[in-house]
Amino acid sequence: IKNSLPRQSIIKKREKFLEAYNKGRVVNGRLVKMFYLEENSDQDFRFGITTTKRIGNAVIRNRSRRLIKEVIRKNLSRMKKGFSVILVVKSEFVGHSYDEISKELDRIINRAGLFTN
Repeated sequence: IKNSLPRQSIIKKREKFLEAYNKGRVVNGRLVKMFYLEENSDQDFRFGITTTKRIGNAVIRNRSRRLIKEVIRKNLSRMKKGFSVILVVKSEFVGHSYDEISKELDRIINRAGLFTN
């Protein structure tokens, strides 16, 4: 698959999530909460997604992850290098369209200053 996300851009380790939660900065959005942490500037943009059982069943949680991954994939070239971002999905996320989610993520990523000019 040509247009898939690079594996190294996805955070999976618990320590990295905890580091972003504890040491990172926070941007609160309507649908997601974003924690971000500046790491090595030579490292690519990395992200992780947290969806809790409060959101809904596994189907809903997985769909929300897929929607976020797609928005990130389309905007990956615009992201600043050297940042780790954790997106925590809020319960308000469920039921929104792809366009609404895309606009919300663009807004909070821009507010954090993570887009290159």
